[in-house]
Amino acid sequence: MHATPHSRFRAPWLIVTLAALGVIALAAGVVHFAPSSCAQAITGPVATDTARYYNPLQAGDRCSIEPLRGDGRYASLPRGRYGNGTDCGAYLTITGPRGTVQAEIVDVCPGCSADQLDLSTAAFAQLQPLADGTVPVSYQLARDPALPGPLAVRIQPGSTSGSMAIQVLNHGNPLSRVQVNGQNLAPRPDGYWVAAPGDAGSGPFQVNVTDALGNTAVLTGITFRPGAVQQSAVLMYGQATPQTSTPAPSPAPPPSTVPQPSTVPQRASSARSQPSTSPTC
Repeated sequence: MHATPHSRFRAPWLIVTLAALGVIALAAGVVHFAPSSCAQAITGPVATDTARYYNPLQAGDRCSIEPLRGDGRYASLPRGRYGNGTDCGAYLTITGPRGTVQAEIVDVCPGCSADQLDLSTAAFAQLQPLADGTVPVSYQLARDPALPGPLAVRIQPGSTSGSMAIQVLNHGNPLSRVQVNGQNLAPRPDGYWVAAPGDAGSGPFQVNVTDALGNTAVLTGITFRPGAVQQSAVLMYGQATPQTSTPAPSPAPPPSTVPQPSTVPQRASSARSQPSTSPTC
C-alpha cells in the first residue's frame, strides 16, 4: 500500500522486482516507446509499464514549464525515453484499469527504470486509487491533444543578445523545428531551443514553429525580454480547451522582478504542412 507520493529514491527490492518484470515483458515481445520529434513516434508502438505517483511541484521541472498546477495532470519519463527535450510540453495518452488520461510531459525521473512512469497525483487518480501506490498502464504520445491555449514564448532568464535560448509553450505535439529570424535553433533537454552564438539583437524577432505532425505557426513581434512570457493569439492547430482549475499558489518575487505577459502581434496563423525534415528527427 502506498498512501503518500513516493520519493525519487528507490527501494532496492522495488528496483529488483521491476527489473524482473521488465525482463518478462521483453521476453513476451513488448515493444517500448522511444521518444522522438518525428511523427512516427506519435503513431508508433504503445509502451506497457508500471506507473507511480509523485508531486512534480516538489521534485523540480526538468522541462522548465513553470508554474506547474497543483491539480495538473503531468508525466515524468525515465531517462532513456526523455530524449533531447523535444517532447517537453507534449502529451501522453495513458490507459489504466479505471480509464484513460492525458498527461503533459514535464519532467525526467532520474531513478525510474526503463519500464516505469511517474505521474502527478491528479493523473494517477484517474487510473487507480492513490492508496494502491502503483498501477499497470499502457501509453503512447497523444496526437493533436487539446491545447491549453494559444502559443506563447519565453526567452530564458539570463539570455543575452549573443547567447539566447527560447521556449515554446502550448504547442501540444512534440516539436520538430524552431526558428528565429530564419535561423534553426537546437533543442536542449530543459525544453529550451538554443540559438548559435552571435548577436541576435534586441528584436523584434519572428519565431517559426513546426511540430512533429507538420503543423506550423509564425509568431511576429517577439521582443528581447528574458523571463517574460510573451503570449500570442495563434493556436498551433484546432481549438483551445479552457483551463477550469486554479494553479497552485507560489511565492511571488518582488514586483520589480516579476516578468509581465504581453500580447504579441501576429502575421500568420497556424497551418498544416509536410512533416519537417529537421536533423532533430
